[in-house]
Amino acid sequence: MSIAKNTLINLVGQIAPLAIALVTVPTYLSVLGEARYGVLVLVWLITGFLLLFDFGLGQARSSWATYPDMSGVM
Repeated sequence: MSIAKNTLINLVGQIAPLAIALVTVPTYLSVLGEARYGVLVLVWLITGFLLLFDFGLGQARSSWATYPDMSGVM
């Protein structure tokens, strides 16, 4: 792939969530109201923050669960 095509794909990947947010945030505000939307945003923020500190444990758990039981190995 060319650099121009990759750049375009990256720009679309950055702009698309912004465009979606500009459309959905007013809808959320009208349905939930300012206070409830604020609580929802805080929950999303805390969830994202906690997922940042996963330290790869989710992948390790999935990898560990896929291997057969090998007594004494782990």
